[in-house]
Amino acid sequence: NVSPCILKNYGFTTSTFYVKFSEDFRLPNLPRCIKIKIVEHEGKLAILVQAIEDGPEAVYTESHVKKLQLLLKKEANTGILHRFITQKPVKSQVVQVVLQHPQSNSFVRNGGQMSFSAHKIVHKARLNMLVCNANTWDATSTKQCMRCVKEKETQMHILQVCTYNKSGLITERHNAVHNKVSELIKKGSKRNWKLVDDSVIAGPSVKRPDIMLRSPDGKEIILADVTCPYEYLEGIQRAWDYKVEKYTKAYKYLEARGIKVTVLPIVVGSLGTWWKPTTNSLLQLGIDRKTINEWIPKLCAATAEYSKNIYWRHIKGDRYQSIPMKFGLDKPPGNSWKRGKRRKPPKPAKN
Repeated sequence: NVSPCILKNYGFTTSTFYVKFSEDFRLPNLPRCIKIKIVEHEGKLAILVQAIEDGPEAVYTESHVKKLQLLLKKEANTGILHRFITQKPVKSQVVQVVLQHPQSNSFVRNGGQMSFSAHKIVHKARLNMLVCNANTWDATSTKQCMRCVKEKETQMHILQVCTYNKSGLITERHNAVHNKVSELIKKGSKRNWKLVDDSVIAGPSVKRPDIMLRSPDGKEIILADVTCPYEYLEGIQRAWDYKVEKYTKAYKYLEARGIKVTVLPIVVGSLGTWWKPTTNSLLQLGIDRKTINEWIPKLCAATAEYSKNIYWRHIKGDRYQSIPMKFGLDKPPGNSWKRGKRRKPPKPAKN
């Protein structure tokens, strides 16, 4: 219950600055701190801040003067993120997955590895704000998919399972990641291993892993399978676990014959999120860490580019026109596919 600070009467002093600072943090349109007050710490004045109701209390002393602004901003951002995740459980589903690999948000924000059109789509999609039947507020309008008319038309349905794009762009998105990983393996430390793409494993299993590596002595086999799931809560972890369970029968058959078998899922989110355990999978496939770090943003950008095209083809239908993707791992050679430069009309001749 602090009275408002009138700056024109008093100016900025230590006391008025603190009062003004406290007022700003309690405005409804700004990040709100639950607690902020001046306390005594080791015989000196300090500021105690609690960003969220169930969060820890932080005490800032004179040694933090230069860093105080950044530290307070960090506390406020922590509070905003906590409030967003707890109060917006649907919109924050993808965000919670992105948090396990923050770089998946950094290069998307900078836009360095994806087209401007994909850049605009990704931010809306990660907040579940793309236009589709399931995201309408009108209770009288249908929620069914406009193409397959089988399920509710959610973002996940459009980008993952709708039969309208299942055999086309959705498969191409998977193949783009698969083909690039195969190329990197051929240049890695296990390039002398026999690499077979999309082949049935020997034995009772009829599963076809995307990548199968066999050691020169034939005593070790690595099975790698690519998937581009939708990023929602535990869904991406379930996609990882499913890829491991998928080859259980083949694993047991080969192990019984004295062959060491390793199953490595390769998971890249359909909205451009890197699943951290995938880094270890690529390392075991013989790809060095420097190359992996270089290709993480490129692989994520490629999946986002394909997801953008999947969405627009679903919305536009037969009116959709496919164009080469600059960051989709399929850029054609030459410049004939590029749009010509726009030329200004000639200036009228002076009389």
